[in-house]
Amino acid sequence: MITFRTLASGSSGNASLLELDRSDGGVDRYLFDAGISPRRLTNCLADLHLGWRDLTGVLPSHFDRDHVHLNIPKTLAAHQVPTILERGQQKEAGQVGIPGNLMRFHEGTLDLSSETKLQTVRVPHDEHVCCAFVVEHRGLKFALATDLGNVPKAFLTVAEGADVLAIESNHCPELLASSGRPAFLIDRIAGSHGHLSNQQCVEAVQTISNNRSPNAIVLLHLSAECNHPHAIENLWRERLPHLLASLHIAPRNETAGPFRAGREASLF
Repeated sequence: MITFRTLASGSSGNASLLELDRSDGGVDRYLFDAGISPRRLTNCLADLHLGWRDLTGVLPSHFDRDHVHLNIPKTLAAHQVPTILERGQQKEAGQVGIPGNLMRFHEGTLDLSSETKLQTVRVPHDEHVCCAFVVEHRGLKFALATDLGNVPKAFLTVAEGADVLAIESNHCPELLASSGRPAFLIDRIAGSHGHLSNQQCVEAVQTISNNRSPNAIVLLHLSAECNHPHAIENLWRERLPHLLASLHIAPRNETAGPFRAGREASLF
């Protein structure tokens, strides 16, 4: 079974937890992004009866502060939690203070275990080396993509058939255009290296779910000012009504889930 939870989602901080049940009865746990304070993350883990030493590794999508909090590197060092990085992220990881002895590198694919394979795809976001993720585990597939201006074909291909899909749905273009923000900021957000609109998200999900519908679709990184659940619901009701029952919006400051796939999986 795979189990996914969001711990925080949005411009004030992002973090999520993926749990993978192993055939030997153990559980591997990976934190995707760590953009909230160590104290808050500690509390989130404690609510799940977990601690930092229960984490198998951390996978940052990139190194903006809302994805790797300023104080996270010291906490990772204190608890000896590995950080799993695409090779091109090494420089930025070092600049924010990730301990070199805890960096684990790959070139786009990595066997996390004998049962688990990781694939990453670089996605366009500002000047960062930003990665989307696909994890295949015991016949199940999890995919996550956030902070990207468009969805590369390579990600659509490897994420196809995902059982649990977490993807950015940052803004409604109409709300962004009327937000009163400076033109340069609107252009950045809506540009090819910015953030996904609701429409871009729907188009990506349509492709990924073409042959098999996910158990759960979790929308990430919604703008507080330039998006609204009603705008999303109306769009999905028009474009992908058959997937509405599987759709979830990650809250900004609360844990959401579990979102599961596999034997005896349930959503609640």
